[in-house]
Amino acid sequence: MRFFSLSILFFSTLVNTFCYSQEEFLFDKYNNQHLYTKGANFSIEIPDCDSIKDLYSLNADSIYVLFYDPYCEHCKKEIKHLRKNKSLNKRIEKKELIFLTIAPDIEKDEWLKCVKKMPKQWLNAYSSDNEMIIKKYLWKVPELFVFDREKIIHKIEMYKEEYDE
Repeated sequence: MRFFSLSILFFSTLVNTFCYSQEEFLFDKYNNQHLYTKGANFSIEIPDCDSIKDLYSLNADSIYVLFYDPYCEHCKKEIKHLRKNKSLNKRIEKKELIFLTIAPDIEKDEWLKCVKKMPKQWLNAYSSDNEMIIKKYLWKVPELFVFDREKIIHKIEMYKEEYDE
C-alpha cells in the first residue's frame, strides 16, 4: 500500500510538471533559467513620452533594465555604482544602449517623487505590471537584465556583495 501511495505521488508530480505551459519554465527565477530566452513584455510609462508603451517598443541593440526599490540600501549603492560607470555612460551618450529603470511595487505618486533623483540620461519609467514583473523577473532587488534588439536576455547582473563596503 505504501508503494502505491508513493507511486501516485510521484506520477501526480510528474503530470503536473508536464501540464505547466512552457512560459512557466521560461522564467524559472530560482534556477536562473532566464538566459537566452525572450523576456516577458511589460507596460511602461515615461513622463513626456507617448511613443514608448512597453519593453518591446524600445529599439536599441542593447537594453539594460534595472529593477530597483528607491528605499533599498543595496539598490542605492548599485545605482551610485552604475551612475559612476564611465563605460556605461559613454555607451548611453552614444545611443549604443538604452538604460531603463523600473521600480516595481511602488505607487505612481511615490515613484514620481523618487524618480527625480535618478540620472536624466537613463530612461526612468513607471510600470503598472508589478505582479507580472515580480513573478517573471525578480527574486530580489536590485536586478539588472541585459536584452538584445529581439528582447532576448543575454546577461543577468545580480546584486554583488562588494557594494556592501
